[in-house]
Formats: sequence, C-alpha cells, structure tokens
Amino acid sequence: NYFFKILPKNKISKIKKIDALGISSNNYFFKFKKKNYVLKKYLNRDKNSLEKIANIMDWLKSKKVPVQKPIKTKKNKFTLESNKINWRLVEYIEGKTYSGSIKQFKNTSKTIAKMSKILNKYPKKKLIEHKYFSKEDFKIIDFMNKNQNKLNDYFGTTYASLLKKNWKFFLDSWRQLKNFKTDLGAKQLIHNDLHPHNLIIKNHKLKGILDWEACLLMPSGISLAYAGLKICKQTVIHNKKINPHHIGNEYKKIMKNFSPLDERVIDNFYELSQIEVLRRLCMIFKSTILNKDKRWNKIIPIQLGHLYETIELFNEKKI
Repeated sequence: NYFFKILPKNKISKIKKIDALGISSNNYFFKFKKKNYVLKKYLNRDKNSLEKIANIMDWLKSKKVPVQKPIKTKKNKFTLESNKINWRLVEYIEGKTYSGSIKQFKNTSKTIAKMSKILNKYPKKKLIEHKYFSKEDFKIIDFMNKNQNKLNDYFGTTYASLLKKNWKFFLDSWRQLKNFKTDLGAKQLIHNDLHPHNLIIKNHKLKGILDWEACLLMPSGISLAYAGLKICKQTVIHNKKINPHHIGNEYKKIMKNFSPLDERVIDNFYELSQIEVLRRLCMIFKSTILNKDKRWNKIIPIQLGHLYETIELFNEKKI
C-alpha cells in the first residue's frame, strides 16, 4: 500500500517464492484476503523497457486479452525502482498451467491467433528486435564446428556428448535454413515465449498469458510457428494415441482461420519453427562459451529435441 495503488489495507496471509522450470525465479506470490498478486523482481533490466512492456500489458487488458493486469505505483508508473532494483506488481490469475487436453488446445490456439491480430494494432512499437543468423551466430557455430574435441570444457561431459551426437543434424538444419528466403510473416509486436508454463488454464480455457518480458518485434510467422511447436508438443504428450502430424495440421488450420498470417507462411511452419530453435541454441552456446554463464545448458536437450519434433508436427514431406 505504501508503493502501489491496490485494495485498501488488508492482511497478507501468505507469501511464497515462485519457482519456474527449475531455474531460480524472482517472482513472489502474495495472498491477501480479497485479492492475490504477484510481485516481480528485475535485476539488470532497463526501467524504460520494463515500463513499455507494462503499458502493452495494460493496453491488452483493455482489449480483453487474458493477461495479468499491472498495478500502478503511487507515482502513476508501472515500474517501481528501489535500491537500483526494479519491481512490478500484477494481479494473480487463478488456474493451472497448460496440460494439453484437446479442449485446451483448441481454445488456446484460437486465443493466441486472435491476440496476434490485436498486437499488430498496438500504436507504439519501439522494442527490442531479434536477429536471426547474425554474424555472432555464424562465429559461434564455426568455433564449435572446429573445436568439437573441446566441447567438454565448456558444456561438461553430458551436454557435450549430446551436442556431438546431434551436431550433424544441427549443422544440416543451419545450412539449409540460413538462406531461407520465403515470407516469415509481418514484423510486428508479439509474445515469443508461449510455452505451456506461461499459459494459465481454467475450465479448459486460456485465462492468463504470462511472461510479457518476452514481447518484442519479430516476424509473426516465426513466433506463431514456435508457439505451435510448444503447444502441440504438450498436446501430443497428453494425447498419446493421436498422430503428432494431426495435431500440427489442426494448429495450422486454426492459424489460417484466426491469425493475420498468409496461408503460405503457415505452410512453412516447419522451417519457421526450426529457425527459432536454432536461434535459441545459438543463444545458449554464446552464453556458455563467451559469457561463461552455464545456467541455460539444461535447456540444450529440450531445444535439440525440438529440431526433431518440428518434423513430426509440421513437415509435410515426411508424410
């Protein structure tokens, strides 16, 4: 109440730290008698960019998109700066993360497709932009290709062994897609991390889309293709008897009916989802080798797996 414009003072009954994917989180759950909130702590994040993201969330909430409503401070801002640390308070959305039932799949895919249309109309679009197949990416791939015998020094035995085992397929995908010339979808404001843990479901409907710090300018085709990979994979896990390609085709059909993407872009979801997987792997490689930050190495098996899963879901030539 001292910092934020929230409900009249009432007693806090519970506070807990929220863990995410086994990686230490800076989110804190606050349970009150009448309403619950999440307090987000940001280290090494620019206050202005955080404020822009919060304004996008507030705008989307006004358009009835299921996002956490950000709460303004007493200074009429969404970002609180204290002791060189930035904070944001958002309303808590009740529900569970996306598990992958068919009802959830259809509602979530449709909502995400419609949201991409709404985001394309956002009036202010100055945000970070992803770069694909950058000079830095080429350098790190070349370095790893020439130093296969040294990967243990950077990634440890387990992850180095996995990289070596899959390196040919990774490199073949890289070489095939680095000159991919087709339409990637309009460059627009869009959420680029729509994985199941960022999707809150209640009564089979999508009630909350989390982690809007992943909102940026990028080709909408790549974003929606990668979102499809994550959502379809979880749906396949939940419905083991359904063919993965059937789920992938159903996702494409929903995108054709409700998203702003052209049909030819959606037909290239196999290549577009792989492009984003390659970028994320390069990001991990650079973090580990150049910055000596090994926190994201545990994601390597997931992303390498995605290279094969894109084939099962979206590659028409496989059928």
